[in-house]
Amino acid sequence: MPGRECGWLVIRSIRIRQITMFRFWVRYLLHKPRLYFYLLLDVLSQLCSLAEPYLLGMTVNVLTVKKDLGSSLWTLVLCIFAIGVVAIVRSVLAYWTSLIYVDLQAHAGYQLNADTLEHVKRLPRKFFIGFDAGYYNQQINHDSNDLMIFGITSASNIIGGVATIICSLIMLMNINTAMATACLACIVAGALVYRLFSGLLFNRGFEFQEKTAAFFGALQSQLESVSFLRRHSLFDFYSLRLQKAFDGLYPAILANQKAGSRFELANQSIFSFAQFCLLAIGSCEIVAGKMPVGFLLTALSYYSTANSALVDLLSWGKSYQASKVSAQRLKRLWAMDEEENGSICIGSPVSLVCKGLSICRPDTDRIIDYPKLISFNRGVLYGVSGANGSGKSTLLDGIAGLYPDDYVGTIAYDDVDLGQIDSINLRSYVVGIAEQEPDVVNGTLRENLTLLAGDNYPVLEVGRLVDQFGLTKLVSTLPKGLDGVLDEQNHNISGGEKQKIAIIRVLLKDSPVMLFDEPTSALDGASRSALIDILQQKKEEHIVVVVSHDPELLEACDEVIEL
Repeated sequence: MPGRECGWLVIRSIRIRQITMFRFWVRYLLHKPRLYFYLLLDVLSQLCSLAEPYLLGMTVNVLTVKKDLGSSLWTLVLCIFAIGVVAIVRSVLAYWTSLIYVDLQAHAGYQLNADTLEHVKRLPRKFFIGFDAGYYNQQINHDSNDLMIFGITSASNIIGGVATIICSLIMLMNINTAMATACLACIVAGALVYRLFSGLLFNRGFEFQEKTAAFFGALQSQLESVSFLRRHSLFDFYSLRLQKAFDGLYPAILANQKAGSRFELANQSIFSFAQFCLLAIGSCEIVAGKMPVGFLLTALSYYSTANSALVDLLSWGKSYQASKVSAQRLKRLWAMDEEENGSICIGSPVSLVCKGLSICRPDTDRIIDYPKLISFNRGVLYGVSGANGSGKSTLLDGIAGLYPDDYVGTIAYDDVDLGQIDSINLRSYVVGIAEQEPDVVNGTLRENLTLLAGDNYPVLEVGRLVDQFGLTKLVSTLPKGLDGVLDEQNHNISGGEKQKIAIIRVLLKDSPVMLFDEPTSALDGASRSALIDILQQKKEEHIVVVVSHDPELLEACDEVIEL
């Protein structure tokens, strides 16, 4: 029997439980060699940008200083040629860095997105009470990609930015000490401004992202409910709900924008003042004959380059607060304990026993008490009957391990307690469930029928079951027959056909334990008879349990348990 396929994810979950933003990057970015190749090319590109102003200044100096004509012309040609070579090199580096960036961001963002989704899918059922799929879809996707984008750009901005600022200051120091001092003062002032605004930016960013996710959840709810609202003409009701969601979002948008604008205003004021000082100092030095005219252009260009690097670094501070929000929200999900799960992988059980079983439904907090002893064995076709709300479907979910934290008593497969059993492995290989309201996934009819059976399904058996359950009409309506595409919105499939697909899925899976929840509620007479005949055959080598109100199906059962 194969073991649990995603055991690595549990190990990852335990190690990520106390994760910080940096450790997200360690997990998904810092082990990738492509990141360091990207950073190397990016730094080289930024250093090339520092060569151009110096060469430009040299060119202007040659044109303005009277020297030997031949020597000056040769120097001028060399400077112009060097400027062209540097520009070409920068373009090539920019091309490759952009390609590597996209590759890094796409793969890292997807992996964090997928791992977070896998963790969420393993959370306890109570987490999904009132679950807003739109909200979490927007949150997980946005936060995962935002965090990885920020990680890559952070490495680039910090390493490249610091290198650029240091090199620019060194070059400015060689040109003029006063100008270098003014530029350094600007950097210090910018750091102080960020320190002043950091808390405000984080709080406003957190509120904005939370409200945005809630709004998109409300928006998706509108789209998912189009058929329902059209049927009952609830246009005004849903419009008011969307307006209410926007009314909650807009104040957060405005507050976040105000905080960001104030931060930018303070930075821009410092930058403008520094530029004025550099122009004044440079002009005085030229008049005094202490600096060539060309190097004034070089100095101003270095200041502009250093200023851009500084803006990126300060913007990093602002972006850090926004990405810190993303990290906090992801950490909030990862901090939730996954559903309790055992470690034993059982084979093909011959008996299933429930003793003193009570299940608390997490969606209603209603406790359902079952008979003191319920036994299911091979060789017997079991029916479970009872009034609506008596817990028939809940019993099937319980013995399939879907309520690990919400039951008391004993559920045992061949004397192995359910709490010790790997419930994911159990449902993958031991238990098959045909739901009363099954889902159809985007894909072909064949893929839907063999969804639970894996790649090694019996090909001939598919056609035989399609004939037995009268799905030939559906097959004939699809352009490619069994390989025709169904869609999740079920536009081309009826309720009875969905139920037949769910039954065939379980029969093709051929798991040792087969559970059917109201399997005949939408079946025609011929399909009902076919199902009864098949179950009578399956019971000899399987534990077979059907929940039903259907008198004909219950009559065919060897033993009926009344709830």
